[in-house]
Amino acid sequence: MFKKLFTGAIMSVLFFLVAVPSVDGMTETEIRGELNDIKERLEVLLEDVKYFVEEGYVKATFPRIPDGFRFKTHMRFRDYLIDVKYMQIILNASPDTRLIEQGVGSPGNEVKRFGNLTKNALEKFQQKYATEILYPWGITQPTGIAEIQTLKKLNKILDGEVVIKIMDPERRAEIREEVLEIARRLRELRKKIDELDDQEEEVPSDAPTNLRAAIVGYGEVRLTWRGDRDAEYFVGYKATRSGGPYVEVGVTENTYGMVTGLEYGRRYYFTVTQVIDGKESGHSREVSLTMDVEPTPFNISAEATDVGELTLEWESDQPNVEKFSIYRAIDPEGPYTLRGTNTREVFRDTGLSLYTIYYYTITQTIDGEESNLSSEYVDSWFYNWRGGTQPHPQKEKILEDLDYTY
Repeated sequence: MFKKLFTGAIMSVLFFLVAVPSVDGMTETEIRGELNDIKERLEVLLEDVKYFVEEGYVKATFPRIPDGFRFKTHMRFRDYLIDVKYMQIILNASPDTRLIEQGVGSPGNEVKRFGNLTKNALEKFQQKYATEILYPWGITQPTGIAEIQTLKKLNKILDGEVVIKIMDPERRAEIREEVLEIARRLRELRKKIDELDDQEEEVPSDAPTNLRAAIVGYGEVRLTWRGDRDAEYFVGYKATRSGGPYVEVGVTENTYGMVTGLEYGRRYYFTVTQVIDGKESGHSREVSLTMDVEPTPFNISAEATDVGELTLEWESDQPNVEKFSIYRAIDPEGPYTLRGTNTREVFRDTGLSLYTIYYYTITQTIDGEESNLSSEYVDSWFYNWRGGTQPHPQKEKILEDLDYTY
């Protein structure tokens, strides 16, 4: 199964596509064809909207914010920064994110202090643009902290993304009807696709079933499946075209596994086999995914280089990276604290405690834009003493539970 996200100025719809024969008389090819037709309709519609944006709208401007200013500093409750004042100006520009109507913090009376009014307004702003600010981080509730994705959105607004002036009422109504019609047809197709998802291709009876795939990070896919209780282990395979040839990507005793090192923008096809009594089964049904997650640093590793010190290294396949930002947490998935930056793919983190599990993630900044967080790297600090090491007592169990070994 693979996921593809259609996003535009007017709607966002999630499709789940699987490779199966047919349902209710519609084959996979027919469903894909109809989805392509809808995509073309959306493209035409978005061109129409773009025309009105360029011809009938004017860009929102913020004369009290200096030309060339960019939001770069993270902001949180009780901060006192000029950036906070500029953020308040943007928040006050929209009635649904305004701090207050009158008094300190109201339009024209913005201040540098990050108080409760600013926090409440920022949370409304994050909820309003949740698809750009919250969902890329895997969260659904606003944080009230201006970090990477929030700063990106604020900068986009500064660049003139927000437009004002009402569109021609008649054309606006026509576009609304077109969007509703597309949404209706997409719901119908989604229902059919969900029905397809419950079916299986004709595969060998001894093969694993219910294979699923999901992108979990840049260059990384998580596979899950159902296997026979007597299976000794499972073998994962990938290919760059349907039907193979397949290349083995890993072996595991679990009914899940991670496939890493996949190329950005490329489509991959996956299958799984199981080994019972020393004999490998046939391939499961094939699932596919296009690696469309934004590039981030990858292949993070760490080594204890001194007492209380870890040296992190990683890779990036993107040119012109201006800097890497290294974040650390003591709990899985944060909250993260910025530990520092570097222009090279190495960083030395100090002040670490013995037997403490640390979680690292790294971003890269290109053309002034910071990427999303990389996949999380987890490890304990190794205490180097007289050439020996003392790993965290539960390190192996933690790594196994997190499935970082596939």
